Amino acid sequence: MNRPHSPRTALTGLALAALLAACGGGDGPADTNSSADGNRAQIQKNGGDCVGSCTGGGGTPVDGTNPLPTSAPAPDILVRESFGPGPAGIRPKGGKGDLRSTFIATTLGGFWVEWPGNKNNAWITNSGEATWKFTSSSNGGPNPNPNELPSPLEVDQGYGVVAGQVFADVSDGTTGGLPTALLPVAWPTTAWSVSIEGTLWQHGPGSYIALGVTDSSLTLNNLATASKVTVLMRSLDNGASVDWELWKAGTPRVLLGSGKMEDLGLNQLKLSYDPVARQLSVHLNGALGGTFPIDLGRPRYAAFEGIGLVDNFVVRKLNTGAL
Repeated sequence: MNRPHSPRTALTGLALAALLAACGGGDGPADTNSSADGNRAQIQKNGGDCVGSCTGGGGTPVDGTNPLPTSAPAPDILVRESFGPGPAGIRPKGGKGDLRSTFIATTLGGFWVEWPGNKNNAWITNSGEATWKFTSSSNGGPNPNPNELPSPLEVDQGYGVVAGQVFADVSDGTTGGLPTALLPVAWPTTAWSVSIEGTLWQHGPGSYIALGVTDSSLTLNNLATASKVTVLMRSLDNGASVDWELWKAGTPRVLLGSGKMEDLGLNQLKLSYDPVARQLSVHLNGALGGTFPIDLGRPRYAAFEGIGLVDNFVVRKLNTGAL
């Protein structure tokens, strides 16, 4: 797997964007300078001014052109989400696909997934403040995520590619659990994988970024309590490394595997599953964490959960034996 030359400094713009959004940066466009690597990190609201009424749900419908792609970015990709804001700062949302603003701190819920973009593939999130919200940034160059394919929603607007991500906003506390983002997925009958890249914001056992599949529609603490299988990462030693855990459903839930992974700043979690062999594999930053016998059936949703930053959600069709 290709790795960024300097993963932590490459993520400076992402972290600043998310922190700005969490502190109320959704009220207007903003720029900020990064001194970590000498590169200018420009935090953009939509990559431009907000359009529509610019309230928390993405504003009122506006005129414009649907920016979602009309074909998959690669033949094996079944679902793809870059979380890009779109070149005009608008994306389709809701049953009619009305175009709505994607300014910083707009809740992800209701927006159509990038591919295949339609009303049957829309994000589901908590409606409160403990939820997942858009953010975006530019570091003056290409997308800092080396795993992400180019996207028509992430374009160079003269100061580098405006890269989109989502961040977990828990400003009203976490008493109900950490926020979950759910997406309905039509899983293939052959082998598949689902992956994200994520950045942890907090240390300790109660803070994590997780990826999983579930039949539950809970939008808080779903993957920690109700999923069929979940892989999560957390930092227990203040950033020296990242701990990972793989859990499956049960009463109590069953820990299938665990270990440590190098902290790249933006870390990849990937689950691969063969429904014929009923085998599950977990990969952490491209390294195999183990293969396990399990029957997942056909889950209703893929999901991610936690507190931090998430980028590049992808479901792929795999070749037989490619776990």
